[in-house]
Amino acid sequence: MNQQIETILARMREIFPPAMPLAEFDRHPALPSAKTIRNMRSARTIPTELFFRDGRRVLVDVPAFLAWWGQRLREDSYGKGEAA
Repeated sequence: MNQQIETILARMREIFPPAMPLAEFDRHPALPSAKTIRNMRSARTIPTELFFRDGRRVLVDVPAFLAWWGQRLREDSYGKGEAA
């Protein structure tokens, strides 16, 4: 499972720009929805340093987000008893 996660994350790093508006997450089925991310921000369960503002828009530091999200996915796969 971990190898699959790494392969997917590596591909996403190639495809996505280094920064993108949070609203764009809804256009990519491989990413969590913008609403989910906003809820996580409100609950303070996602690091604030993954985000920055450009005027009124909230932008996501994509490489940092993918690193954080990949770690969560790996932790979830271990928590379910799946082998690395």
